[in-house]
Amino acid sequence: MDYRTKSFWLEGAYEDYTPNPALEGDRHYDFVIAGGGFTGMSAAYFLKKHEPGMKIAILESQVIGFGASGRNDGFNMTLLGENILELARLAGEDNARAAHAWAKEAVDTVHGLVQEHGIDCDYEHNGFLLIGLSKPHVAKVRKETDMHIRLGTQAEYLDAEGVRALLPSTPALAGMREPHCGILNPAKYCRGMKRVLMDMGVEIFENTRVMRLEQGRDIVLHTPGGRASAPAGMAAANAYSASLGLFRRHVFPLFTYIVLTEPLTDRQLDAIGWAGRWGIETARRFVHYFRLTADNRISIGGGSALYYFNYNTTRDRNEKVFSQVEQALVDLFPPLKGIRFTHRWGGPVACTFDFFPIAGVMGEYRNLYYSTGYTGHGVSLANASGKIIRDLYFNLDTHRTRLFFINRRPFGFPAEPLLYPAVRSYAGYLRFRDTLDDMRGGA
Repeated sequence: MDYRTKSFWLEGAYEDYTPNPALEGDRHYDFVIAGGGFTGMSAAYFLKKHEPGMKIAILESQVIGFGASGRNDGFNMTLLGENILELARLAGEDNARAAHAWAKEAVDTVHGLVQEHGIDCDYEHNGFLLIGLSKPHVAKVRKETDMHIRLGTQAEYLDAEGVRALLPSTPALAGMREPHCGILNPAKYCRGMKRVLMDMGVEIFENTRVMRLEQGRDIVLHTPGGRASAPAGMAAANAYSASLGLFRRHVFPLFTYIVLTEPLTDRQLDAIGWAGRWGIETARRFVHYFRLTADNRISIGGGSALYYFNYNTTRDRNEKVFSQVEQALVDLFPPLKGIRFTHRWGGPVACTFDFFPIAGVMGEYRNLYYSTGYTGHGVSLANASGKIIRDLYFNLDTHRTRLFFINRRPFGFPAEPLLYPAVRSYAGYLRFRDTLDDMRGGA
């Protein structure tokens, strides 16, 4: 499999890449990790940082960052759950305040790792802009702004005139500007973190599929070429967790799709007026998210999220969704009508029914750690999840181990064949609500 075809990010960052050798034979460690994306690398990093003598191994079925970690749109942001209003409503305001503070810490963690280790990933810390494109969105954006402020964020509400001052060409009616957000090239970040981990002494095996995760006094990862065992381990496969026989009633893979334009000319950039280079999201239920790349392309994704029967994680392309997303870009930036799109890709993210992550430790011997279900917000949450795993592993009583989603039992959903129609029906309802909002329009 040519992993470079899986996203624009992987194509560029891994052009001259040589994967590490696969695991051969039986090896024993202090801690083993199944999955070499953001979550697995974060756990390895913070465990090793706390106890440099630990022997840690990461087993990745393809290459580091192959899954969502190398295909997302690179938003390092504070969002946890569907939106901040739902966070406060479902978790309660006290829990929401603590979780939101953790999400801000997660953003700072990623930014700090980039700076501390000189990771070349085109990081820009320009802030975030939420925009409302219809009348129902105006009230929603206002409420989200108020809740951000209430929970401790320096957010600013913008009316239509305020948004036009920032994005002159957009038809937005309202907006919220929030400074605690950055954008990065996720595949370059993964490659940089791999270098950091190997320098620390973490062993990384690529092209090493974990065929079975055995729980017992030891965690044993069985692969085609051997076994890696340890007194403790971590499941860090996220959207691919079902392949390990884990979380099948609590986490499902939801596909999101992204398209990318050719580099914009100076004239095109001037026409749309995106001088601040913020990461942008719309206030729809199925958000569209937009950003500029280092070479001034625009990537846009979202607008839908699709589940495929029986936890299918191979549906990386959907031409209908690609076309819809391309039209959404032109709708937001009319001066870009006729622009050429050069890349289209997709991938699965791990989702829970309430959109909140789950993290903790499980098993008869309490030695299998996990963190998953970021629901599309893993750049910050997954890359800082290693702090939670470190605290749990070393029995540290911290604000992180008291977060409401630690060791929680999430809402369980039906198994197949009932899961597919349940998810599709709910998604259809949300799309219908978005359509109604869109029809109410602006002026």
